Amino acid sequence: MLLLIPLLPFLGFLLNASFGRRVGKALAGSAACGAMLASFGVSLVAVARLVSLPPESRAIAQHVFTWITSG
Repeated sequence: MLLLIPLLPFLGFLLNASFGRRVGKALAGSAACGAMLASFGVSLVAVARLVSLPPESRAIAQHVFTWITSG
């Protein structure tokens, strides 16, 4: 779920970069704002989950992929 926070604005960028001139300024702006608002909503849900945890275990760890393996 945390992966959606940076992914949604990136998808909005890809949408606007691909179809921005064809769909018009209003729809392109709506797509960009919608992507940012959706990312903000996901962030709010993550913070709400974090606040609902007991104080000694307030941490969110999500393993998405291994970047560099060593050792």
